[in-house]
Amino acid sequence: MIIMRHINEKQLWDLTVDMKSKKVPISEFNHFKDQVVWGEEYFSFGNFLPHALRVIAANLCFPIIVIKNNDDKWSVLDGMHRLAKAYAYGHTEVSVIELPEEYSDVVVVGDYYE
Repeated sequence: MIIMRHINEKQLWDLTVDMKSKKVPISEFNHFKDQVVWGEEYFSFGNFLPHALRVIAANLCFPIIVIKNNDDKWSVLDGMHRLAKAYAYGHTEVSVIELPEEYSDVVVVGDYYE
């Protein structure tokens, strides 16, 4: 079972526009290496290619928007393609904006299960 989140990106960007970013070690995101992302349990050529193109085009000047989950690990609300690009290019740090927990209900429209 895959838990997917619907994020209201416009609201998320509006909330974070004046928030300061910070650098964190990319190793804090290592838990994503074995997780299903982008709703794909497996990648066929057809569903891999669009994500590969988005990773290539990702602009690392924009911070990744994150929130801490119940396990005290980062959840990425916006920026998975930027995170993948940072890993691919061997970055040791990434720029993040940490959304305060009290805002999580504002930007998460809902969860659904596949």
